[in-house]
Amino acid sequence: MHKQKLLRIMEIFPFAGWAGTAQHVYNLISWLKRNGHHVELITRDLPISERFENVCKVHRLSLSKDAISARWIPYLVRVIKDNRIDIIHTHGGKDTWMALVASTIAGRGVVVATRHDKNRQVKKDLLHQWFYKKLGASICVSKNLQEKFLQDNPYIAERKAPVVYNGIDVNEFNHKSQDTTLRESKRNSLGLTKEHCLLGFFGRIHPQKGVDVAIESLGILIRRYPKLHLAIFGDVDDINFLNALKVKILHLDLAENVTFNGFQKDVSTWMNVIDILVFPSVGPESFGLVLCEALAAAKPVVTTITGGQKEIIDDSVNGLWVKTGSSQDLALKIEKLINDKQLCHRLGENGKRVAQERFSLEYMGLNTEKIFYELVNSK
Repeated sequence: MHKQKLLRIMEIFPFAGWAGTAQHVYNLISWLKRNGHHVELITRDLPISERFENVCKVHRLSLSKDAISARWIPYLVRVIKDNRIDIIHTHGGKDTWMALVASTIAGRGVVVATRHDKNRQVKKDLLHQWFYKKLGASICVSKNLQEKFLQDNPYIAERKAPVVYNGIDVNEFNHKSQDTTLRESKRNSLGLTKEHCLLGFFGRIHPQKGVDVAIESLGILIRRYPKLHLAIFGDVDDINFLNALKVKILHLDLAENVTFNGFQKDVSTWMNVIDILVFPSVGPESFGLVLCEALAAAKPVVTTITGGQKEIIDDSVNGLWVKTGSSQDLALKIEKLINDKQLCHRLGENGKRVAQERFSLEYMGLNTEKIFYELVNSK
C-alpha cells in the first residue's frame, strides 16, 4: 500500500467528552501516524485536546459548542491549503458541512465522514441529497448502522457507505494481563482483596447506558455474594442521573460495594483489573468499543443487544447476552459466571481470538487507509 504516496489528512473532532468516538479518533490517528501519514487535528480548545498532542499536531479552536461554526471556514481553508490536505475526515454532521464548504473553496481534499451515531437523523431533501453525493464516503462503524443508514437513504449506493469496525491496540491489553502486581495494586486501591469478584462498567454516566440496571442486579446478588463489587468508570453526562444512582445505592445498602472512579485514561490497566464486564445499555448502540477492549483482555462479557453489540459478541461463545432493562436477567448471567470458572475461561479465550482477528487497530487502520487511497486515486 505504501508504494503510493503517503497521505496528508485532516481529522475534525470538536467534541468535549471522552467516550468511544474520541477513543476511536485517537486510535486511528495513532495508527496513521505510525504508518507515515501526516495528520492535523482540528478540535475544541478544552482539556480533552491535550490527550491528542502526543500523537499529532493539534489546532485548538475556541468553540462554544461541539461543532465547527461557519466563522472557522477560512481557517479550515488555510489549513487545507498550507498542508496540502488529501483527506478531510469528520465525525459529526455539522462539521461535515463545514468541511465540504472549506474543501470546495480550497480546491482540494476529499471529505469522508464516519458515522458513529445510530440516532442521528438523516434528511432526504434536495440539499442533503447533494450533501451525500458530494461526500467521498460515509463510513459506518457497524453493519447494523450501515443497514439503517442505507434504509433511510435509498439514493445512496452501498459502496459509498462501507463498514469499518472500530479497532483497538490488542497487544496493549494482552501485555497488561500479564502484570499481576499492577492488578493487585489497583484492586487494593479500591479496597478489594483476592476474594472479591469485581464487576466493571465502562461508559458515560447516562440513562442510555443502563448503569442503574447494573446497580439493581448487584442489589439482587449481594446477600449471596457479599464479596461482589461494582466499579464504574466514565465521565458524568447527566448529573441528575448520577444523583439518582447514589440514592439508589444507599437505598439498596450498597455503599461499600460500588465505586465511582471517573474517566480513566488507562483503560487497558483497569480492564485487566476487573473480573467481569457488564454492558447493560438500554439505548441503541452503533458499536460498543469497550466490548472489544474486554475481549482483548480475555474478560467474560455480559451485554444487552441494542444494535452493534451483536456483531461483536456471540451468545455463549465470547460473551453472554442479557435482556434489555432486566436487572433479574443480568443478575442471573453474572451469577452463572461467578459459579463457572471454566465458562469464564472459555469465553475469555474465544474473545481474545475474536479481538485479534476482527477488531485490531491494524485491521481498522488498513481498511480505513484503503478507503482513503481509493478516494484520492479516483479524483
